[in-house]
This record gives sequence, structure tokens and C-alpha cells, in this order.
Amino acid sequence: MSVGEAAPAVSSQGQAGRRWPVRPRVAVAAILAVLVVAAVAVAVWFLLLRHSAAIDKLVPQSADVLVVADLDPSISQKANLLSLSHKFPNLKNDQALSRRVDDGLNQAFKDAGLSFDRDIKPWLGSRLAVAATVGERTAGLVLVDSKDDARAKAALAKLRNSSSGKVLHWSDKTYQGQSLSVGTPGDGSQPAVYAYVDHTVLIGNDEAMVREAIDADRGAKGRLAESSGYKATLSLLPSDRLLLAYVDGGRIDQRVKDAIRRGTSGAQVPTASLNQIDAFRSLGFALAAHANGLAADLQLRLDPAKLDPTTRTALTQHTSLAHVLAHVPNTAYGFVATTAMRQIVQSIADQLGSASPDAKTALQQLGLTGQGGALGYLSGPGAIELGPDPSSPAPGGALILSTDNLGSFDTFVRNTVAAAFQGGPLTSGGRVRVRNYDGIDVMTVDAPELSQMGYAPSWAVSPKLGTIGTTPDQVFAVIKAGNPQNSITTNAAYAAALREVDQNPDSALYLAIKNAAAALRGQLPADARAGYDKDVAPNLQPLRAFMLTSKTQSDRLSERFFLEIQ
Repeated sequence: MSVGEAAPAVSSQGQAGRRWPVRPRVAVAAILAVLVVAAVAVAVWFLLLRHSAAIDKLVPQSADVLVVADLDPSISQKANLLSLSHKFPNLKNDQALSRRVDDGLNQAFKDAGLSFDRDIKPWLGSRLAVAATVGERTAGLVLVDSKDDARAKAALAKLRNSSSGKVLHWSDKTYQGQSLSVGTPGDGSQPAVYAYVDHTVLIGNDEAMVREAIDADRGAKGRLAESSGYKATLSLLPSDRLLLAYVDGGRIDQRVKDAIRRGTSGAQVPTASLNQIDAFRSLGFALAAHANGLAADLQLRLDPAKLDPTTRTALTQHTSLAHVLAHVPNTAYGFVATTAMRQIVQSIADQLGSASPDAKTALQQLGLTGQGGALGYLSGPGAIELGPDPSSPAPGGALILSTDNLGSFDTFVRNTVAAAFQGGPLTSGGRVRVRNYDGIDVMTVDAPELSQMGYAPSWAVSPKLGTIGTTPDQVFAVIKAGNPQNSITTNAAYAAALREVDQNPDSALYLAIKNAAAALRGQLPADARAGYDKDVAPNLQPLRAFMLTSKTQSDRLSERFFLEIQ
């Protein structure tokens, strides 16, 4: 069963929210023929003339982190990226896009005494990477593929003679037949090291790492690209991409544990909990351009043998979000949903109970915990949605929970409301009124302290669902969404985003950017709205929706991100 089945698009219009901080066929055929010939020619040129970057050979296996940007991606990636960028007002054509990028890079290299246009762009090749080794002093290495040896070497010399380079004491060395230069600062901090190896510029802050890169290129030392962990991680990611990031476990695990110990200021962290970190094998991330937006994949590989039994079981237990999401209104600005809602509520209750004996007792008296408590009947999936509210100048929201015992849920909410009236925050009086909507009783708290802020907390219980809303209209919308034509599952923007992510995840986050932005604009003061329309709105206009899904398996966590651009 999927998150939500994409049905025929039904237009939805968000309401105001609360103020909140032809031509002849022959000619067409001729043009198409020319375009086809041109495309084939370009493809052949790329296949025959472009050289292969050596970066994969130069990154040593000792590297813990690697980020690679493909400056010369596949033709489809280029076409998609250009098409997407042209949807933004300041990037309407290739010239404008190129100029913006060049201007930004010129500014970035200015302090180093270099001009991107003159000193770097002429030799810049197809890939750029950053590698790092974690330790007491992190060693970093920048690797830049070059298509012009002479110009690349000239740029290195200019960097050395720049104002920042002149303050270093330089020494030139030879290692395995390769020249490398080391600039040592007078304060004993990490040096600047550069070399030019196999048509690749190497710039780092650790001489040993540069030497390892030279050894890796020669095949004298292992390469990260040939390691089993790297291969296993990349096999889970799309090969056609713009950006790749990889993090290896090993030393990273130990550094994370040390950081946690320091962050707890001496408090004891259970060893078993810290040892869970050892299960981290590697992390991979890839970014790609699709015809309708940007997609990203994240894979976190785990070693099940190093996880405790509870965690191992949790990773393989799955329930569907479909029933809960089917009740999210199609006008929602966004939602977050998870199959682990019960575990989340349990964790919050445990933390409150451990912090105070009185809090633990109060939760039992309210009917959340203890025998027969509402928590014990939560069946897992739940969602929080935010959307327009016709009864309030503010956007409202609702908490939707799956429960196997509607009575326990209703009792908990009633007890909480009663406690609020009896010595709680609602001391100025108020009442609970009941309204029947579509055959379901909806209870609403009428209290002066809340109504003056636009809130009228309401709740209802319906088959297998408990709903708590900021106003009765929010609960009505959830009940109404039980009819498919009123559910988020029939929203065109949601359906389009859903096609690009995991169809049956353990958790999901969705944001209808266009609708949320329109609601935000409607709440701005007149003077601020003018600035918004000029500077912000044009750049938000192409952004339609964002969605993130997450799913666990016995040996990994997988996440998929998608930003829809139209």
C-alpha cells in the first residue's frame, strides 16, 4: 500500500491564514532535424574529446569524508539543470546564469589574489572534490581536475605569490617523482600544501595526506573508490548525479562518541547507548536534477550486529501511513507523518516522568500512561498538519492519531481539559460544547484566554482515529477529508511530489510551498508586502512543493528528498 494514491488532479485553493511572524509543419520538421543533428554532434564531441578525471585514483582509502561535484555532468543533467534555473527571474538565460556564477566565484577567490575568470576557469576540468581525514587535527584536501596543465600550474604559482601566500615560509620537495610545495605558517598552525598530479590540482593542509594521494595515484596505497564500504554505499545511490557526498564510519564513530561525552558535561551516558554509534558503517548522499525539480537521496548503512535488540526490531517493523494521510485535508499547507508516533509520545512521557515524580503521577491521572492509558492503545501512525482556517485569521492545525481504543483517547483529552479549568491555565471560566459534524461529535473548548487569540481547541474520535485541532474547523476538515476528493491524496502538487519519493515510507514531510507562500503574503502588513512582492515572491514563484520520505531496513536508513520546480 502506498503513502497516497495519486488520483486525478483536483485543484485546491488555500484560504487566508493568520498573521504570522503555429508554425508550418515543414519548417518545424526542419528545425527538429537540425536540433537532432546538433544534439548528436554534441554527444559525440563529449564522448570522444573529454578526458577522464583522475580524482577517483587520487583519494586515499584513509579519507573519512569525500564530497565530489561533477562540473561536466551527463547531457540530461545539464539540460535539466539549465531548464530549472531558467525558471527563476534572475537566471532566465544561459548568459545570465553563467554571469551570476562567475561573479560569485570571482568574489570568493578575490581574497586569495585570484580571478576565477582569468586564473581558474580556463583550465577548470570536469570534477572538483574535497576529502578529509578525521583526527585530532583534521586533514583536508581539495582536488580539482584540470584540462590545461600549464595554466593550472600558473594558478598555483600565483596563489603562492599572493598576499596570503607570502606570509608562509615555502619549501619545495619531491616525493615519488612528484613536486610538492609546503607553506609553513609562523604560528605553528597547519601548513598549506599543494601539488600537481595526474592533471589534478591538489591543495591541502597536511603534507602526509598529499603524499598519500600521490601513493594512491601510483597504486602504492589503497584508494577510497576501491574500498568495499564505498562501493556498497554508491550502489544504493543514483549514478547520474550532480553531487556526491560520502562519509565512512571507523574513526568517525569514535569522534562522535567523544563529542557526546564532552557535551554531557560529565554526566554518565550509558555505554550500551554509546555503543549503538558503532553500528554506523557509512553515509552516502547524491543530488540530481530532474525535469521537474531537484532530487536527493541519502543512504545510511548500519551494522545490525552492533544494534541492540529493540532497535533491530524497530528497523524492520513497518505500518502504512496511508490511513492517516487519507485524512489530511487537500488544502493543507504541509504535514509531517510518522509510523512511530506511539514511540515518540512514549519517549516524551518517559522523559517527563523521569524528570519529576509529580509529572509521572499527573500523566497517569490524566489517563495518558498507566493501565488503560491512551498511550497503550496508540497503534503507531500519526500526523500533524497545518492549513488555512476559515474561522480564524490564523492558519490552524490538527494532530491525527491512530488508536485502537477511542474511549481511552477521549478520556485523556477530557481529563486534560478539566485539569486546565480546575486550577490550570483556563481559570477565567469556560465551557465545553458539542457539535455534530457528519455524524461525529466534535467537542470544543470555549475559553476567553484562548478565543481572544483565535483558538478554540477541539477534538473528536472517529473510527480508528483521534483528532485534536486548534479550532473546530480544523477537526471538521480532517473528518471531511475522509471523502477522497477532499484528501491531500487528490492534491495535484502532492501527487507530483509523491511520484519522486518513496511510495510507502515510515515517515514523510510535505510542504506546499506555493500555497504556504501565498498565505504568508496575505498576512504581511502593506509596507512589508511591497518588498516581499519585489524581492521574495519572484524567486519563490517557481517552487511548488517539497517532500521528504524516510524508510528503514535491517541494515540501513534511506531518505529521499524532492523539491518540485515549475
